[in-house]
Amino acid sequence: MTDPVTMATMRVWRTIRAPQDPVELRELGIAAGRAGRRLVELREPSGAELTLGWELDSPLAPDDAGGPPGATDNAILTLAACLSCCWPDPDAPPFPGEPTTVHVLRETLEPLGVKEVTRFINCLRSWGYLAPDFGDGLVRLGPAVAVWRDSDLARLRREHDQLPAPKGDTSD
Repeated sequence: MTDPVTMATMRVWRTIRAPQDPVELRELGIAAGRAGRRLVELREPSGAELTLGWELDSPLAPDDAGGPPGATDNAILTLAACLSCCWPDPDAPPFPGEPTTVHVLRETLEPLGVKEVTRFINCLRSWGYLAPDFGDGLVRLGPAVAVWRDSDLARLRREHDQLPAPKGDTSD
């Protein structure tokens, strides 16, 4: 696959299988750099995959609503619930985390008044914060979570207990 095609594939699918050929991997890294991006290796149970991170990351600012442009408060609450359900141990890496179900997410978001959970899950999937739907009814964290800055992850770890807790969670 040519570098532009591979880069386009990564933008659409969020991840690709890591090439076995070191020359191909180096060329892909160069192509990512020309686009102001960097390659990030993701360790999945199915093998190594690559996603794109930004070369120059910007930290989340305290007054930043977070999430992608145009994200509503309910989309951000849904992401917070997904983090809580899929990343129960803040000392562990958040990606790939543990899968959860839409049912558990609905129960987690119900006290917060979030109604259209499936719509927000689909938005988060399109933005890369959640993995694509594999048809198994499970919700998984996506590759965009894997490229978060260490300083932002440290803050999320410190404030993990503030995330919406799944029903039946007695860690309070």
